[in-house]
Amino acid sequence: MAAAPETVMSDLIVRGSMDEIGAHVRRYLDAGIDTAFLALSTLEQEPARRRDVLLGAVRALAPATHSSSGP
Repeated sequence: MAAAPETVMSDLIVRGSMDEIGAHVRRYLDAGIDTAFLALSTLEQEPARRRDVLLGAVRALAPATHSSSGP
């Protein structure tokens, strides 16, 4: 990591609140990236809480879906 410029690290490793992370991912999408891979992590050690934290992150970052109101 020491050999990589800080700008590369900050572009590739997204950290922050769910709003900050979501905004960063949206910048990728707005720039034309249509496939992304997210590797989520947490420092939470308790298994049930860890699962809840990661599931919450997936839900917060998932694209919004819209149901159609007709054929």
